[in-house]
Amino acid sequence: VDYRMIRYQEPVLGSDRINNPDGRLINSDSSPLRVMGGVAGQFTQRISFNLRGGYGWGFYEVGPTTQQALAQTTLSYQFGNIEFDNRFRLGYRYGFNDSSIGNFYQYHRAVAGYQQGFVGNRLRLGVDVDAQMRNYASLGVGEIQTEQNRIDLPDQLSDLLLGVNGTVNYGIRKGWDVGLRYSFRSNFSEDEILIQGAADETLLRDYQRHHVVLSTTLTY
Repeated sequence: VDYRMIRYQEPVLGSDRINNPDGRLINSDSSPLRVMGGVAGQFTQRISFNLRGGYGWGFYEVGPTTQQALAQTTLSYQFGNIEFDNRFRLGYRYGFNDSSIGNFYQYHRAVAGYQQGFVGNRLRLGVDVDAQMRNYASLGVGEIQTEQNRIDLPDQLSDLLLGVNGTVNYGIRKGWDVGLRYSFRSNFSEDEILIQGAADETLLRDYQRHHVVLSTTLTY
């Protein structure tokens, strides 16, 4: 059971710059509840699985809310030395998340991953690839009027996100590890936002993001 209370300090997004009261994007407070159950086990010594299902309620105070099924499943295969936890895995997840664009989005997410240990498991490599489709709840607003511009929003927003994560971790000595992680994510959304003013402009919602993290961990 997962229960959360989400509260926004500002009830209206960008309210200090928007002139028309009917054209404001609401930051709606919510208390989402998710109830899930399932089973995890092994088909063989090397093939394991995790299967979960349930139901979720958004409980958004203003605007559209959601009541929907939830699902999560993972299948993994261990190879090589079992003690090193070398494995390939496949996963799928369906659910909803709170969003700053509309109240929430529903998503389908598929993941494929690989991890393997070398040098007596002191060096560990991992790669994950994931694809996610998001469909956002209705914004309830088709036009936003600011002091300089009019912003026309599409009726429905959706995203196709593709990501790649690579990790390298090395144990310098017992209790001291260093790691390097690189993440790349790209949004292939074809939705456009039109800004009409002194000079019309079309904003595309697609983007590419690179993220690099260097870490060290001490365990006592």
